Amino acid sequence: MERSIRVTIAGREYVLRGDDEQALLRSAREVDAQWQRLQAQLPEQSTTTMAILVALNLAEQYHEARAHSEGQMRTLREALDRMIAYVEDCLSAPGVGTPRPDVAL
Repeated sequence: MERSIRVTIAGREYVLRGDDEQALLRSAREVDAQWQRLQAQLPEQSTTTMAILVALNLAEQYHEARAHSEGQMRTLREALDRMIAYVEDCLSAPGVGTPRPDVAL
């Protein structure tokens, strides 16, 4: 269920609407933290410039996280492919799957 949530970013209050209050609050805190860090480094910048810089920083973090995630998925896929090949080799070895007279199935 969509709810209204009040957050403060860069000293201004905003009302956001969404289903996941915690996710909205987390996002607002991150945007505000980025804003505060940049404001401390670049106090003379306009609000528009600051907003663009925050957006660029967040986009860069997103792309870095995505590339890292894709790398982990690729590594996992390769490991699973090696495991599948190993199991298939084991199952195709001579004598595998052949019933032995001394073993009840």
